[in-house]
Amino acid sequence: ELPTFGVAQMSTLARRKGSLSAKEESLKQTAANVIMQLALDDDNKISVREVGGLKKLVSLLTSPDTDVQLNVLGALTNLALNDQNKAEIRELQAIPKIVELLDSEEELVREKVVEVIWNLAGNDENRVALLYADAVRKLVDLLPTTTKLTELTERGNYIVSSALGALANLAVHPENQTAIRDGGGLRKVVDLVGGSVGPEKTKERAANCIENLSLDRENRENIRILGGTLHLVRMLLSDNDEWIRAAAGAIKNLSVDEESKADIDKQEGVRALVDLLNHTDMVIVGKSAECLGNFANEPAYRTKIRDLDGVSRLLGLLEAGTPDEARLASAGAVLNLAVDDDCKVAIKELGGIGKLVPLLNASLPLTLRAVTAMTLTNLGAHEDCALAIAEVGGVNALIQCMGKPTDDVLQEKTASALWNLSVVDSIKATIRKAGGIPFLLSVFEFSTFVPAIENCLGTLLSLAETQENRFAVAQAGAIN
Repeated sequence: ELPTFGVAQMSTLARRKGSLSAKEESLKQTAANVIMQLALDDDNKISVREVGGLKKLVSLLTSPDTDVQLNVLGALTNLALNDQNKAEIRELQAIPKIVELLDSEEELVREKVVEVIWNLAGNDENRVALLYADAVRKLVDLLPTTTKLTELTERGNYIVSSALGALANLAVHPENQTAIRDGGGLRKVVDLVGGSVGPEKTKERAANCIENLSLDRENRENIRILGGTLHLVRMLLSDNDEWIRAAAGAIKNLSVDEESKADIDKQEGVRALVDLLNHTDMVIVGKSAECLGNFANEPAYRTKIRDLDGVSRLLGLLEAGTPDEARLASAGAVLNLAVDDDCKVAIKELGGIGKLVPLLNASLPLTLRAVTAMTLTNLGAHEDCALAIAEVGGVNALIQCMGKPTDDVLQEKTASALWNLSVVDSIKATIRKAGGIPFLLSVFEFSTFVPAIENCLGTLLSLAETQENRFAVAQAGAIN
């Protein structure tokens, strides 16, 4: 949740009265505050930019008056929620001026600067500009050791929490992932995740930070060595939904490495993730399914997930009514599980094929349909599963995926599934009778995507092993 401001006019210092200079600064403060309030509205964010308001606000960042600085920073925080405003603030060379204010002696100013940085760090150009303006180092310096955390004021704790939010946004960029590591940020962030003191929000934001830092291989290794996986699994086992959500996001990225998988499993993390598939928060459910999808890339964990009843729970999430994102994550996990023959059998026996085939429906997102086609490709390598796919109408559903609405990837994955199914003699005829051959041939005419063309060719060659299909291919115009 990005920061916004809609509060009364910010003021920290007693203002001198009577002088012309004081009146001018007071007027600037009031004007900046009005813009801050107006910029809560999305249309006003655009209007302020169009009338040159950003340039005027940026010019006031160097004001010696703290109250002016505070209201300007509040206005920029709200305005920076607009993507075009983010870019213009950078183009106005405002980022170095904003970062410089992190050195202010006023704690409230530092607080507002961190919030502006957090919002500005929403695109790669700004992330790099903030790095070169020394924002990463200064934000890392704001993070306390766990022993110092107990000494912070309420505002100090808020600044730490916001700094972690800003670092999480910055850590999307590879250069910042390295800079945070080189600046000693990893240990500080991991310690904050594992700390037993401080606000709950600090722990959550630290886990958010680890999620993005874990996009880097060296960071993942260091986080594991520093005990990050242990702390994150403990968060999974808590009764705090925000912690669980943040921890699952971090574990999703960490669990791409074998060493981290082993560490997480050692702490009963796999069991915790399977249990979370029954959670009422569908964001948590989706993140847990994504994590299990990573574990399901390894044979030993596929067996463990199956033994923990994970296959059944994942299949249950494919039903209508589950949000598309959670369904996609669950389908992805089932896809990886379906590499294993025992899991193939389990999916079939649990009625999973009947739950997968409806996910090919043209009304659903293309990505979900493509993942489903990939899952059916894996299942279709097992003859009993292939027959079950045909029995519940999977052949016809796959053929429809070759036509609109479709894309190159969906056509490629669909043709791959049909190729596997066509190995079964009885399904060869089913594909022909369902009108599959003209659809497969149409890819040669209308697509230039080589993987899709290759899979269609493989399917047609497999189909052409019978005389009836060879005749159908010729009739459809493949042989002139």
